[in-house]
Amino acid sequence: MLGVSVLVAVVLVAATSLRLYAEGPDWGLQLAQAPDGGVVALAVRGHGVAWEQHVRPGDRVLSVDALDAHNLIGQQVGHVSQIVVSDANGAPRTAQPPELTDALKLWFAGVAVLFALLGAVVYRWAPDARLGQIFLVFGSTTALALGSIAGATRGYAPATFVAATSATAASAAFTTVFVWFPRPLRGAHWLTTGLAAMTTCLAIPLVFIYSSGVGTPPLLETSLNVWMGGNLVVGTLLLAWRAVRPANRFLVAPLALGVAVGIFPLALLNALPQALGRPPVMWAESASVSVAAIPLAFAYAILRHRLFALAAYLRHFILRVCAALAIGTIFVPTWFLLHLIGIGDSLALMAGGVIVALAAPTIIDATQRVLEAWFYPSLGRARAGLLTDGMARPSSIASAFAVRSREYVPTRWAALLVRVNVSAVDGPCWTVLGCDGDVPTGYARPDWPVALSSLADDVPGTTVLHIECSPSMWAAVCVGPRLDGTPPGGVDLETIRMLGRIVLPSLEAALLREQTQAEDRFRRGLFVLSHELAAVGPVSDVLRVTAQHAAALLRADAATVLRRETEDRQAYVPLDNMPELPSHDDVDTVVRLDLAAREEQNAGSRSGHVSYANSPDRHCVLICWLGEPVALEALLVLVRASPFVDEDARRAVEIADHAAGALRRAYTSRERKVTFLRHEGLAT
Repeated sequence: MLGVSVLVAVVLVAATSLRLYAEGPDWGLQLAQAPDGGVVALAVRGHGVAWEQHVRPGDRVLSVDALDAHNLIGQQVGHVSQIVVSDANGAPRTAQPPELTDALKLWFAGVAVLFALLGAVVYRWAPDARLGQIFLVFGSTTALALGSIAGATRGYAPATFVAATSATAASAAFTTVFVWFPRPLRGAHWLTTGLAAMTTCLAIPLVFIYSSGVGTPPLLETSLNVWMGGNLVVGTLLLAWRAVRPANRFLVAPLALGVAVGIFPLALLNALPQALGRPPVMWAESASVSVAAIPLAFAYAILRHRLFALAAYLRHFILRVCAALAIGTIFVPTWFLLHLIGIGDSLALMAGGVIVALAAPTIIDATQRVLEAWFYPSLGRARAGLLTDGMARPSSIASAFAVRSREYVPTRWAALLVRVNVSAVDGPCWTVLGCDGDVPTGYARPDWPVALSSLADDVPGTTVLHIECSPSMWAAVCVGPRLDGTPPGGVDLETIRMLGRIVLPSLEAALLREQTQAEDRFRRGLFVLSHELAAVGPVSDVLRVTAQHAAALLRADAATVLRRETEDRQAYVPLDNMPELPSHDDVDTVVRLDLAAREEQNAGSRSGHVSYANSPDRHCVLICWLGEPVALEALLVLVRASPFVDEDARRAVEIADHAAGALRRAYTSRERKVTFLRHEGLAT
């Protein structure tokens, strides 16, 4: 309700300001007759049009709207367009209030409403309540300052007071926003308290000054200009400093660009020159035009980069607006064409409405596809795949499900997890296929197995929904709290379950298709490997070909072969011309753990036995034993960033079976050659 109240207040202030502007200028000037018979300014109200045009008590007034000033002696100057006064040298000078075009007045009113709307939306749904409150103060004060500009230029005291105090508070709130966003600075509480205290100290004198009708003292006016310009510059520099940091660059860079465009004219061309006692390079009315870049930059970041976790709401809103515009765009030409062919106005309106109503579903779907393809490429591709050739990838379907579930139930994040052909339920056997929102960093890594129990324990507010699928696949949906911090209710959870049941058949089909394609690629690669192994002779060539094909078949980033250094030591060295990829500690750990578990088999062959170790912080290592007997065995070592699974181990065993046959042939050929050379030597 507070955000809605602020929005209504801003609309009322902007409307009142426009009405005051339409009534004409308030000069705040009373005339009197001088002893020499001339007309002088008896009283000049501070911050009226006369005061802002540098008319002071005692100045001679020659005419008012081309009328002799003697006609208004003892009266207040009304809503006139100009007055003529004499300067210090006696030369006439025309004083006129500043004029704003209709477009500029509407622009200020529209930007004010946009600031208020942005502040209310962030306040209502931002995950951080404190940041939402600060943003509401920034949006509302900036909106009040912009909305009251029209009335302030006409010299009306209430509008001028609102503009001055709001601008003072808005500049401090601007700095405070970036003290807390995207993460609070050290000592943010003390900095916020200091900014609030200093703003209060500067705003309190304005209450007495504007209520008494006197002008602002030069010292206070300079302090206000320094405070406003300094805050705008410091806030912009603080945002720029955050934008250059790698952790924030992707999110903050659009905001930094928009803020720089919006703040530069107001801070450097208006406030700072006045603080230095010089006339402004650009007056506030003109400099404030560029401030619209700030809410537009925030809106872009919310839409494109899911700022404040408001992507679902904003996407839903933009879709409705664009669909309404598209329907209106279709209706107007339809009505015009019906009118041209001679149909009456009433009948043309009715016929046009019926035609557009029938075409509305198609128009809305087309608009949705265009927006998703533009702002949400993954969702657009998933929708296009599902509706056309049915070749959407499982990750695209899961991402589309996560986005759609957050549209229906506005949670901070949502993720779809699956486990395939695994009987364990609580272990790290679940894979995150698709997610949306502020998903915890540790659980958003692609292809990395997670445990549902640890996810629910480590991330506060997580709700896990198990969805029945098929005997070979299990699915679960994990959602965070709603955008306002409350847990999702029963209707919310049932909505997500229903959406999951709808999408899971397509997801299972896509997974099965992907597994079939992967198995087909593996079989083709295994066939090529068998042909190449049949063509090579030496043991080193067999091992090298096996390593190269194993890296391609198991999607490894790198591969190498380690051979036993001696027959009586458990030490391994790289094959000639093969890189030593993993560290000695990684290989030694996997080898020793395996040997400890298989002591009874040390005297036999271990060819085809596979061990792997996955590390979230480092690379993952898979080791496959090749060759026999033990004294002649080698280790095939594969390294990649994504974790190895049992399916990789099964495929590595098949690769080892093919390599074992080639190695036996190579060993036999070598022994025969050695025996032949020995006999040849004895014969000679």
